[in-house]
Amino acid sequence: MVVSNEPPDLTAEDEADLVAFVDGRLEPERRALVEQRAAKDPAYRSALRNQEFGRNAVVTATEATGAPLALKARVEELGPARGRRQGVRGPSARTRLGGIRWPAAGVVAGAFAVVLAAIVIVGGGPGIEDVAVAAERAPRAPVAAVPPTSKLLKERVEEVNFPNYAGKFGWKAVGQRTDKIDGRATRTVFYEKNGKRIGYTVVAGAALDEPGDAKQATREGTVLWTYRSDGRDIVTWRRSSHTCVLSGKAVPRSELLNLAAWKGMGAVAF
Repeated sequence: MVVSNEPPDLTAEDEADLVAFVDGRLEPERRALVEQRAAKDPAYRSALRNQEFGRNAVVTATEATGAPLALKARVEELGPARGRRQGVRGPSARTRLGGIRWPAAGVVAGAFAVVLAAIVIVGGGPGIEDVAVAAERAPRAPVAAVPPTSKLLKERVEEVNFPNYAGKFGWKAVGQRTDKIDGRATRTVFYEKNGKRIGYTVVAGAALDEPGDAKQATREGTVLWTYRSDGRDIVTWRRSSHTCVLSGKAVPRSELLNLAAWKGMGAVAF
């Protein structure tokens, strides 16, 4: 039977102590005080149990979803103790649950929001940098021949055909490969010119998120995102709701941008 006596008004310091107690971060002296108060005060004891429940639920969720340790650390930082230890007073995390105030409710809600976000991120596909790695690997198959005047190659991913850069830019398609990157099917076509090679990868399925640190550029009305990684210039954009990634070493970024945005007088669909 749950007794719903009106609990004492828990202060910000009380809430911080409860969070730190459950996380195992509370100093021994204050830990002893929390234990003594919980032994004497049923309402305070209920608040402590609810905090323990919230913490255990978060740990279970992160383990069940395979959330990384960095995410678990971020979840721990969601507790009200963090800001208040730094002298910032945020809104109280108290809420009503069956007549008993629950100081951990805000912690649990925020933590689960992060865990659910992690599920989306983990399940949503690879990052752009993961996809760009395919351009550094060796081709596995030749590219089908097309007429010199053709703006498109025969290679495609779903409804997205790879462009034929030979006639306009002098970049000749020399090979291709298919990969599965973090569960997503990809195809990469390799182009060569003057001893240099670039890789053009199309990802099957829904588009991926652009890198947060990428710079935005616009060519021929197309928004492109570009950044540099491990000596490679990488450009990413979308064609027919698919993510495309073009990258190369020692190739001017401006040239990669022009290649990426080329529409072939309408033949290359975007």
